[in-house]
Amino acid sequence: MALRLTLLNDFCANMPVPSGIGEKKIAHGNCLYNLELAKGIKTVPANISNSDRHNIKGAIGVISYLLGVISNTRKTELERNIKSLLQEERDPKTNEILRICTNFPV
Repeated sequence: MALRLTLLNDFCANMPVPSGIGEKKIAHGNCLYNLELAKGIKTVPANISNSDRHNIKGAIGVISYLLGVISNTRKTELERNIKSLLQEERDPKTNEILRICTNFPV
């Protein structure tokens, strides 16, 4: 499975951090680094934490859970690819934006 998920590139690190992180934002030609769901994800059966019910980490958690129901190999592959993307070297400002907006450990 070819998966390429670009969370944020270093170009975005030069952009100012939005003052209202956590508020609903729309990306018009800018880098999209977050997803805010209007309706929260249920915490079970995918075991989503309460803090991730409205963000991209929770949405990816649901996708990972569903993949695991179908194939543990595909679930592991997805998780490995996301971990690899998060470990890529990037500007510290970018990592801070990713950490705040997505709740992923970077």
